Formats: sequence, structure tokens, C-alpha cells
Amino acid sequence: MSMEMVAHVRQYSKSTRSARLLLLVIASHVSPTTGLAWPSIATLVEETGYTERHVCRLLKSLERGGELRIEHGGGRGRSNRYRVMVPGEFSTAPVTRRKTLTSMRSKL
Repeated sequence: MSMEMVAHVRQYSKSTRSARLLLLVIASHVSPTTGLAWPSIATLVEETGYTERHVCRLLKSLERGGELRIEHGGGRGRSNRYRVMVPGEFSTAPVTRRKTLTSMRSKL
């Protein structure tokens, strides 16, 4: 799903320049089962080449713009969780394992 999410962000995101690159990096980390990404700030810094301060500013900007939802990790060693909220023809709703197992059981 991460490649699908990257393609979705490329097509529908209204963000530009450095914010767009950061959103694309986050989208590349999206889990297909949960719809969430949880790269650390250090990973985002490494993969974008931006400073930590700039990454934090961009995260706030993307959140204010409605293209990213951030669930804060709550302290040192606990990564934030990110949900890409770019509107378009792609469902950003998570597919949970529980629903998958339930649907499989009903077919048996």
C-alpha cells in the first residue's frame, strides 16, 4: 500500500516543495494493514536531508493543512504515528487485521 499511497500523494496533494517531499517520505512508510506510518523524526531527517527543526515545522504545516494527522508518541523513544489524509479517489481508512480475520471466518 505504501507505493499506492505515494502515487496518491503525488496525484492529489496540494502541498508543495519541502512539505510535499516530507509527505511522500511518510507515505512510503505507510503500513498496508493499518494505514499508519510511524517513522521516527531521525528517520524523516535522514530520508529528507532536512534539519530536525525544519521537519518539525513541516509536520505542523501538513497537519494544519489537513493532509496529515499526527498521533503523538508521548515521549522519548516512542515514535509518532502518521495518517496521510490527502483527499482524492483513494480510501485512507485503515484496514485492520480484526476485520480481515472476521471476514475470513464468516466465509468458512
